[in-house]
Amino acid sequence: MRDGLLDSTKQAISERIKSPLWGFIILTWVWFNWPNLAMLFMSDAPVKFRIDYILLQEDFYLLFVVRPIAIGCLLAIASPYINLLLSKAHEWADDKHSKVVAKIKKRQLKDAIAFAKIQVEADRAKEIINHEIDIDKKIKEGKLKQEQLKQEQLNTESLKEEIEQMKRELETLAETKGNIRRARDKYVSDAKRYHFDVAVMPLIS
Repeated sequence: MRDGLLDSTKQAISERIKSPLWGFIILTWVWFNWPNLAMLFMSDAPVKFRIDYILLQEDFYLLFVVRPIAIGCLLAIASPYINLLLSKAHEWADDKHSKVVAKIKKRQLKDAIAFAKIQVEADRAKEIINHEIDIDKKIKEGKLKQEQLKQEQLNTESLKEEIEQMKRELETLAETKGNIRRARDKYVSDAKRYHFDVAVMPLIS
């Protein structure tokens, strides 16, 4: 029974102490009374002198009891509104940050799109240039082949002329050979006739 009552009392006191009101009151009381606390616990003067020094201060209860409690209550009352203002400020800052981040991402996306377009145009230009180079190469190869064909044609015509010239020379040589053969045959015939006449003449005479 006593344990239950003691536990409930401790719980009630703990909840009261954890209350923001008591937190602000304790905080303000410590803030305003820290010189008195220092005097009470850290001074080398006799205890009675320290207590009398603290209690005999002008408006002691007003300045060091009532004022901390009043300011603590005001802070406790204003705390939700301060938290609200802080949350609004955080929300506003988060919105601004989100907008800035969105703008940065949008700008980066635009830059990426622009770069991609430039890259595509550069690739297309490169393909066109390579295609033009291939065409020029094919044109040069075609011209070279055409020149080769012309040269081959000229060589063929020259070869034909050489063949015709050789034919004519062969015909001339053949004709010359025939003339020489005829002349030789005539010479042989004349020589035979001459020798025959020389051989026969003594016999006749």
